Amino acid sequence: MLIYIVNFALNMALGFLSMGLHPREASAKRRAVYLAITAVQLALLCGLRGETVGFDTDNYIRIFDSSISDLTTGEYNSTRVELGFYYLCLLIGILGGDATTLLLLCAFFIMGATCLFIYRHSDNVLLSVFVILCFPFYYSSFDIVRHYVALSFFLLAYKYLEEKKPIPYFLIVLAGFIFHKVAVLFVFVYFIRHLRNTPITWALFGTGSVIFCFFTKDIARVVIDLAGRLSGYVSEESTWLSGFGGGIKTAVLYGAILILALILYNNLENREEKDERALHYVLILFCFSVVFINVRMMIRFIVTFIPLLAIAFPRLNAPENARDTKTTRYVTLAFMALGIFYHGFMLLTNWQNVVPYVSVFSQ
Repeated sequence: MLIYIVNFALNMALGFLSMGLHPREASAKRRAVYLAITAVQLALLCGLRGETVGFDTDNYIRIFDSSISDLTTGEYNSTRVELGFYYLCLLIGILGGDATTLLLLCAFFIMGATCLFIYRHSDNVLLSVFVILCFPFYYSSFDIVRHYVALSFFLLAYKYLEEKKPIPYFLIVLAGFIFHKVAVLFVFVYFIRHLRNTPITWALFGTGSVIFCFFTKDIARVVIDLAGRLSGYVSEESTWLSGFGGGIKTAVLYGAILILALILYNNLENREEKDERALHYVLILFCFSVVFINVRMMIRFIVTFIPLLAIAFPRLNAPENARDTKTTRYVTLAFMALGIFYHGFMLLTNWQNVVPYVSVFSQ
């Protein structure tokens, strides 16, 4: 556990040393240097993990070994995983790499895309990295690697959402589909920009999340019956769409964050479209956490929206546009307290099976 605490403390210290006590005012060069070092730091810790760190690391090693064995037999079977990931494994094998090469390459791509996303779109890059580390984004990248690779394509495409260029946005997002089908979700993110902050919007999201929370299994059965695939997800033994998921505590946490975001939003002197979109990102993240009470699969949707939280909160937390700067300061402190508490909770409970950290060199 100590290595994660030191990793976090060193990164935050690096942020203040490189950008000063007011990161919002840091120059583009200082922000770029900090984020470049952050990407390398986080990628190395993630990519050099041993097979016992994380729930799925050993599974990815097996996927790599199975894919490489196809080079020997000459019988290519890409049905084990998505096509893009399968051929990535083959390419690494042809070039003489091993499973650690795969994990390192994916880690650098994921963390590089994440830090570039923060550089492009965050008003406070240090606060954004704080979110990435303290909420279940970074440690989850030790597990659902293919999901994160697809997510990284979305993060790279996000600039086209901001620029209102749908064609390049959709093309890049769908490129992630060859690594994981979750990429389809990012197509719909483009249309969040059209939502308006009205009581109807809030009512629809609120009632929709409650309905999905309690009736997801039935809804999924209808959809899957129509599609004729993935029936295992709704079987009686399924742990993905039935039974206990994240619990009420997770929903309470993101509910508290939503309240803080609302306070910041209402404290803004001038509100723009980006402010509305930032608030809606936090609202949708909360809705996912409500569904997560009974639907374990929602963890994938929660971690997907953490990068959006990482740019949404700094956007709403704008002292220069605040009616009352004291309110902004107190809300920021409350948010940071929640983040530090949650970070400690994840490590103490070993929620993502990253404790103890064992490097590949120790095996």
